[in-house]
Amino acid sequence: MRINKSYILPSIGLLIIIALLIHEPIAQNPSYHNFADSRTMFGISNFLNVITNLPFVFISLLGLSITRNIIEKRLKIICASIFIGFLLLAIGSGYYHLHPNNYSLVYDRIPITIIIMSLFSFIIYDREYDQKGYSAFIILNILGVLSVVYWITTEQAGKGDLRWYGMIQFLPLIAIPLLL
Repeated sequence: MRINKSYILPSIGLLIIIALLIHEPIAQNPSYHNFADSRTMFGISNFLNVITNLPFVFISLLGLSITRNIIEKRLKIICASIFIGFLLLAIGSGYYHLHPNNYSLVYDRIPITIIIMSLFSFIIYDREYDQKGYSAFIILNILGVLSVVYWITTEQAGKGDLRWYGMIQFLPLIAIPLLL
C-alpha cells in the first residue's frame, strides 16, 4: 500500500499544534545559561563557548560558494538561506555565549530556526516539488522567527513560553524521516 505523502505534514502539524494547545506553557530554565567554559581568555568571556562558533563562518562561506552554482532560482534561495543562517548563527551564538541571558539568546535562536526551517523546506522541495518546497520555505521561516518573537515576548511579560519554539525544533525531526 502506498501512502499519500501530501497528508503527512499537515497531519503531523495538526497533531503537534493540538498537543501544544493542551500542554501548559514551558518556561526557559534559568540554568540554561550556565556553561561548561566560563574562563576569560584574550579578554573574551566564556572563551571556548564563543570561539567554537567560528567553524560556522567557514561552513557558511563554503556552502554559499557551492550554492552559486545552482541554476534554479527557488532552490538557490533556499540553499543560500541555509548557509546565510550559519553565518548569522556564528554571529548570534557568539554574542549569546559572550553575554548569556534570555535577551541575547534571541540572536542565537533566530538563526537556528532559519537553518532548520530552510533545511526542512529543502527536503520538501526535493521530495515533493519546487512550488510546495518554496512555499514551505517562506511560511516555515516566518513561523520559525515568530516562535522566537513569541517566546521572548512572553518571557518579558514574566510568563515565558517555549512551546512554539519547541515545535519548530522538533517538527522536522519527526517529519523529515517520514518524508524520506
